[in-house]
Amino acid sequence: NQQGILIGKVIEYKNNIIKIKLFDKVSIHDGIRIEQDKEDYGLELNEFYKDKKLVKEAYKDDIIYFKVNKPITINSNVLLTKDDLLTKKIDSDIDNNKRKIVINGKIIIEDNKNILLTITDNVNTINIKGDIPLKSVNKPITKEVIKDKLTKLGDTIYEFKNIEIDLSDNLFIPLKSINDLKHKMVDLLNNKRLYQIPFKRNEYKITLKDYKKENKRSVLLKKYQNLDDDIIYSENINDNSIIRLPKVMNNYDNLDPNKEYLIGELGAFNKLKNVYCDYSFNVTNSYTVALLHSLGAKSITLSYELTFKQIENIIKAYHERYNCNPNLEVVVYGKREVMTLKTNLNKIYKDNIRLVDRFNNYYDIKEKNNMSVIYDYKLLDDKFDYYSIGVNIIRENREI
Repeated sequence: NQQGILIGKVIEYKNNIIKIKLFDKVSIHDGIRIEQDKEDYGLELNEFYKDKKLVKEAYKDDIIYFKVNKPITINSNVLLTKDDLLTKKIDSDIDNNKRKIVINGKIIIEDNKNILLTITDNVNTINIKGDIPLKSVNKPITKEVIKDKLTKLGDTIYEFKNIEIDLSDNLFIPLKSINDLKHKMVDLLNNKRLYQIPFKRNEYKITLKDYKKENKRSVLLKKYQNLDDDIIYSENINDNSIIRLPKVMNNYDNLDPNKEYLIGELGAFNKLKNVYCDYSFNVTNSYTVALLHSLGAKSITLSYELTFKQIENIIKAYHERYNCNPNLEVVVYGKREVMTLKTNLNKIYKDNIRLVDRFNNYYDIKEKNNMSVIYDYKLLDDKFDYYSIGVNIIRENREI
């Protein structure tokens, strides 16, 4: 399956130089991929030639040539994987069309009183006190000058829809005072708009089970097999093993609440009784371990991102905080899932496909529950002794 737009064909390869007959336009810094039988060849067009001249663009029916670092098969298809000009245009459109937060305000400027500025974004309202205006000696400040200086908000996310100005006669305000007022306004609005969770100070208590220390092995399979492992997870919902559920769940209607499940998201706690937490909970600290155990998780798989030392620190912190042992699992072998898409790519392209990055690393894509799961190109093969620091279960992922 072609992963890119067909823009040409290789017509010659000699001494690490290839010639391509173009079917469409290419530009400097475009990304291309040359289809090969064993392994495709990808590169960025940092330089290429036409008619013995270094050029930045070439068009349909032109023949271009450039250097490569591996043999290329004649008549290979050349695919465009990155259009540099289009990418730059998209970036420019984003930069030039940034979403602005509309604000309204009122400023009151009176003799012998601090300037008062009130601003609202229709959700949050702030009041700011400024300097006391000066008596005008020669030329009093005008509403037009105040509006011009106050509403120039530059690279901020705000823009004024309306500003009401209540100005007494014969007053003068230094421009520095207006700028200071504007900076305070932006800072206060930013702070108001930040997502904040109201915390209630209280005594922290939690009741947790003390798990005995064990040295268990688990395995994740596509279909159940009778193996020697202590725990067997399977992605086949009809198997007798612990059933692994997807990270993205639409409903639980067809699930038996009395069976055991390896779950990937929080909603399962509301529907199922016997659950084990998968790595997708991204557990990276002892508080999260305690929370999931308190919700009923029988075991908790730690995040892929943790180092051996970080896992050791989590277990030590858990012992100190809760005076008991957690039941933790670590994945030590297999291909890691890096992304789940609700789009079924295999269905669209009628076959198994893979992604390739600019370093020619290939990422497997598998269909699961009419969704696409993308796997890391690296094979995880961890040799650390996790049992020695208090991990109870080490897992091998063999579902692909």
